[in-house]
Amino acid sequence: MADRRIDCPTCGRSVRFDHGGEAPFLPFCSRRCRLVDLGKWLEGEYRISREMTGDDFLEEDHFNSDQIE
Repeated sequence: MADRRIDCPTCGRSVRFDHGGEAPFLPFCSRRCRLVDLGKWLEGEYRISREMTGDDFLEEDHFNSDQIE
């Protein structure tokens, strides 16, 4: 299997993409970067660009009624 890497969205550091659980903070390189990103959402630095509508919640890709128990 090829060594696949992604860049941390917070700091840009290269992170090895591993399905085996060796990178628990993906897509971030560390817990710190994950928390920095969360803080930006909480402070309003990131936001959804438009008002959400009911159709956004009913799209087939995001909602599957067979999964409801």
